Amino acid sequence: MTVRMFTYPSFQSSVAIVGLVIFTGLVPLQAAGAQTPDFYDLDTVRTIYLTFNQSNWWQLLEQNYRSATDIEADMTVDSTVYPRVGVRFRGNTSYTQLPSGCQKKGFNITTDAFVPDQEVLGYHSLNLNNGFHDPTFMREVIMYQICRRYMSAPKANFVKLYLNNEYWDLHQRPAAQQGHDAGLVRHQRWKSVPGISEQRGVVQ
Repeated sequence: MTVRMFTYPSFQSSVAIVGLVIFTGLVPLQAAGAQTPDFYDLDTVRTIYLTFNQSNWWQLLEQNYRSATDIEADMTVDSTVYPRVGVRFRGNTSYTQLPSGCQKKGFNITTDAFVPDQEVLGYHSLNLNNGFHDPTFMREVIMYQICRRYMSAPKANFVKLYLNNEYWDLHQRPAAQQGHDAGLVRHQRWKSVPGISEQRGVVQ
């Protein structure tokens, strides 16, 4: 039996909603106000469709996890088709420590992996997080909204995800740093305080 939802006692839902957090950059709060509505509009839950032509696409994603190698898929957002985007699984513990049989993985989508300069609504890298160890499935989106009131922080919201026309579940979508995107803080780094792993404390 396919399992996509985490088995939290308090997180049981018959409604298939995918919350995707995509990290597309550190965006000052002031800049966000000038870009409404956009890909990270909290009042809009967009749907992302990924269509794989490979018959063994899931196996390829699993095989390519450690090498972070993209496989091709066609992506549809707001009725617009973006051909030949690159897709791979993402995450560390959110991938390796999932319950046995769980297929609710985190995804990375690179729109210009095979088609140069291709973007979706101004972004070329989308991270779709799976809400690992978060029964509320709201932690990341709420946290970044609070942070953006006081500092530069990623935008974040929710999207629905379909894989080969099959509804896949809710993910959270934080924005990944992309230096050419309008309004983003370029090359900003955050150093960790002494005693905390720098691998977790630095955004590059």
